[in-house]
Amino acid sequence: MILVADIGGTKTRVARGEAGGAHSAPVVYATPRSYREGIARLTKELRSAAGAERISMVVIAIAGVLAKDHARVLRSPHLPDWNGMDLESDLAHALNANVRIENDAALAALGEALHGAGRGADIVAYLSIGTGVGGARIVKGAIDRSASGFEPGHQYVSMNPPRTLEELVSGTALRMRFHRPAEELFDKEVWEECAQTLAYGIHNAILFWSPDVVVLGGTMMTGNPRIRTERVAEHVRELMRIFPFVPDIRLAAFGDSAGLVGALAYAKRHER
Repeated sequence: MILVADIGGTKTRVARGEAGGAHSAPVVYATPRSYREGIARLTKELRSAAGAERISMVVIAIAGVLAKDHARVLRSPHLPDWNGMDLESDLAHALNANVRIENDAALAALGEALHGAGRGADIVAYLSIGTGVGGARIVKGAIDRSASGFEPGHQYVSMNPPRTLEELVSGTALRMRFHRPAEELFDKEVWEECAQTLAYGIHNAILFWSPDVVVLGGTMMTGNPRIRTERVAEHVRELMRIFPFVPDIRLAAFGDSAGLVGALAYAKRHER
């Protein structure tokens, strides 16, 4: 049996692989800030999902920059107590199973590229705008090679003072700025400003990654209120000067489940 989990900066989702490449309805809980609490809860939920069946593989999606061997998180801005911990080894020992760790946005990108809004495209650029901003490039159905992973949310889009895309359009950024969660902000001007700022980041991603399709996911794109995908696309078209066309900019198909879909696809490929 294949088990999958998506550890985000706010919530964790755990599910089991089902027949036909689908996953079960996920168990969702608040991600513990403490690593020890987090690993204990994750182990409990994975065992519960497996029941009496033998676990063949576990694929974990987690927010942050991974070590080259993908065994641990080197830097997770929203889960600092998880930094440097032997997540792969700890889970493999606890579950007596083969465990793989991958960046959460990379697996969400894979899920959308193979089965969602990017399906059929050779090169897919994916950005997730939620608690933070992450993303990845998918080429011919596989996560593109990289030296250190992909972190498009940490590109600078404002110089005075220097501010990253994540610092301006993420859920965390809006909470810090307005002192309440994004879902309580109903001022249309705020969301239009976010769409304009996000467009700069998308424009840059198109220049660097030259994709056929750009897919946008995360709670800041799918919630209510939200950043409007069509407004982002309009602003990107206004910004583009060098390329003869702007690729399709699409809303993600799987919402919060994209990471689980990608994790299951990753597991199927590495199980062979």
